[in-house]
Amino acid sequence: MNKFTLSKSTIHARQLEEIQLIVGDYEILSKNINQNYIRKYPKIFSKIKNIKNTVIAHIYSAQSIELGDTVPCNIYHDKIYKKKPIRFYYIPQNSLHHIKIDKLIKKIDSYSIIAGEIKITSGKICFHVLGKTQNKDSGHIGKQTKFIKSMSKTFKKWNNSFTFAVEKGTYQISEFDFHYNDTSENKCLDTMFSVKKSYE
Repeated sequence: MNKFTLSKSTIHARQLEEIQLIVGDYEILSKNINQNYIRKYPKIFSKIKNIKNTVIAHIYSAQSIELGDTVPCNIYHDKIYKKKPIRFYYIPQNSLHHIKIDKLIKKIDSYSIIAGEIKITSGKICFHVLGKTQNKDSGHIGKQTKFIKSMSKTFKKWNNSFTFAVEKGTYQISEFDFHYNDTSENKCLDTMFSVKKSYE
């Protein structure tokens, strides 16, 4: 049985109904023209969707309403001794209040829906949040104020994009809706995605 480890955490600020990330080869997503499209999201979403060899993935949590439209998230990947990871799970932290990570990963593997696939040729995969950020990798979205400057350490946890060294090859992106019951809300929903290396 595979072991999974918590690798990275971030807090995403919602700009539309769902938080969207673009997943692809680092070499493609780091190009200036594509970075320009990503920063202009959602205005030129059609151009972002047309970036070759990428997939748009979604994150959502019913808990975001209570948290001012922000969604804390964790990235888990498989832990294989001295090998690069080949499986990633991008999960809202809220889900883990209702189910253990191992059980949730089993559900994702069994019931997720394929969203697309990408080819990694550079040896680096990137999960890139869509929209403007205060700096290259993360930060507050919007106007700079004295208060924002004083909160700079906190905002560095927001809207992070992540790059991982991986094996070259084709990776499948799948999405999963986790339904759970909450005493205050009754039926609730979190949306998450996984990335796995394909072996043809």
